[in-house]
Amino acid sequence: PGPEVSDGGLDANLRIVRSISAIAESRRVAASQVAIAWTITQGRMPIPGIRRVRYIEEDVAAADTTHA
Repeated sequence: PGPEVSDGGLDANLRIVRSISAIAESRRVAASQVAIAWTITQGRMPIPGIRRVRYIEEDVAAADTTHA
């Protein structure tokens, strides 16, 4: 496995996921929206994979999350 799942990487990643989930829950948005919003605030434009219309709608709404 790569470093993201070995040498404590998995534990670190799980802490990040828990933090993102808590922020999302407090704002009543999807965790993916928080992650996309964070990426936008870093000056980058994420290109998420999309399988369903609902996901497109969530991804577009993520831009509003950066201002909430």
